Amino acid sequence: MLYGTIWFVNELSFLERLKGATKMTNPKDQVALPFDPNTLDMRPILSSDLGRVMQVERAAYPIPWTLGVFEDCLSSNNECSLFFSGEHILGYAIVSHVLDETHLLNICIDPRYAGRGFGRHYLSAILRSAKDRGSVMFFLEVRASNVGAIHLYHSLGFNETGIRKNYYPAKNGREDAVLMTFDLSTLSDSVIDTFA
Repeated sequence: MLYGTIWFVNELSFLERLKGATKMTNPKDQVALPFDPNTLDMRPILSSDLGRVMQVERAAYPIPWTLGVFEDCLSSNNECSLFFSGEHILGYAIVSHVLDETHLLNICIDPRYAGRGFGRHYLSAILRSAKDRGSVMFFLEVRASNVGAIHLYHSLGFNETGIRKNYYPAKNGREDAVLMTFDLSTLSDSVIDTFA
């Protein structure tokens, strides 16, 4: 399963970066970490978490998922995970597993904690979990305008495999999605060591 404490390869450099997180490229947006970065953990999203999940979703996306969509994900066979430290929600992800394929439906890091490597390490854990479940291919869609996420996905080894025209609702109509895939047979054990 995806849940449990995350142990990262090169953990010391990651933790040093987190502890020194006041040195960010845009200091006016920087928020000091109100938690100990040594306590990163994952668990299933509970119904009681949805209020806080919705706060993060609304802060992160111009057109957020609705509460009903999250409720449907919880009641289905989707894997809904919360990335947190103590009482602080850092992010969440919703993934769907069908046979030997995994589809990332939503991943989000609270914007207050963006730019510190949380998204990279959380997604690495999700990839490892998918591979451990027996998935061979990992899929996602990303807004064509979300260049930061596209860069992250490329840096982790994702490949662009297509465009879904007018896939996402946008403020002025619709926006294309970039379809990206990751061949899990190429996932290196050095991406993430273990999570218990």
